[in-house]
Amino acid sequence: MGNTYEVRPASTADIPFLADAIIAADKGHSERSSFVGIFGVSEAELPGLISDMLDEEIPGCEFSVDSFLIATAAGVPVATFGAWIEGQPEGQPSKVLKSNLIGYTFGPARVGRLKEASVLSDLFIDREKGALQLEYLYVADDHRGKGLGGLLVDALIRRGQQEEPGLAKVQVQLYADNHPARTVYLRRGFEVRTSAASADPAIFRFLPSAEKIMMEKHL
Repeated sequence: MGNTYEVRPASTADIPFLADAIIAADKGHSERSSFVGIFGVSEAELPGLISDMLDEEIPGCEFSVDSFLIATAAGVPVATFGAWIEGQPEGQPSKVLKSNLIGYTFGPARVGRLKEASVLSDLFIDREKGALQLEYLYVADDHRGKGLGGLLVDALIRRGQQEEPGLAKVQVQLYADNHPARTVYLRRGFEVRTSAASADPAIFRFLPSAEKIMMEKHL
């Protein structure tokens, strides 16, 4: 008999699960998180640092508990995905909120390493104000291939439309070689709108891929 899944909003009680999910989603198919490469933190330190950012409960970016929905099986979290409407609720870009959270949590010495990572700008794709932004899709290994990615995408879009009835676009950024995630979005009507790539091999000191894409769906 197959699993029955339920989708619910994340709460602060889910922070340990969300921290592990964010790290796994960030790694993708690689063995190392970009947080390790960029900021020089250890794998052992990372869950605590991500949890500390989530504890701050700052809405409007990818490190907000409120942005996540969780799929459960028999009450146990098995998948999650986050989303927010860019520029809401107070008009600040999510990149500013994210930068402030990382600076506060990781500390000046680690953030100072960004000076050595200027190549990261090659893969920067700005987020469009007013568009629903998806980030950090994670599905536990035993529950892959069950349609949970699509289930969460649909649920996040419905929630976004409830929050903003005039919502017109949904966007997601991902590494170009993340084919499983790309397939999920294509099946949901997303199309590739833009890309950013680096020809500098130094990019692999920090990230698992040299190309990012932005996919978009009009509602």
